[in-house]
Amino acid sequence: MLTDEDVKTMKVVKLKAELQRRQLPLYGEKADLQARLRAALLLQKARSSQQSDQNDEANDNDENEDEDEVSNESYAEAVEDTSQIDQSAQVNERQPMLTFKDIEESME
Repeated sequence: MLTDEDVKTMKVVKLKAELQRRQLPLYGEKADLQARLRAALLLQKARSSQQSDQNDEANDNDENEDEDEVSNESYAEAVEDTSQIDQSAQVNERQPMLTFKDIEESME
């Protein structure tokens, strides 16, 4: 699994390849790509942690419930980080802003 340091030293081409492999958006500046990949790695780590917790629980029913709560919290944090990154990427993506008047004029 990639580390945070690996992501920091990656070139844009490699970042885009990793994002494409995960079927994530490839647009944005290098910092956006790094943030998106970090969020994906966090999410992947949280999911694998949650899955291993579920496997452990199936094997041993005496698991402590606090561990599941921590796993769920880290999963929720990763999902929240991902949504914030997607929102910031959308803000950074420069698209023309059309007003109602612009649309109205184009229809005339």
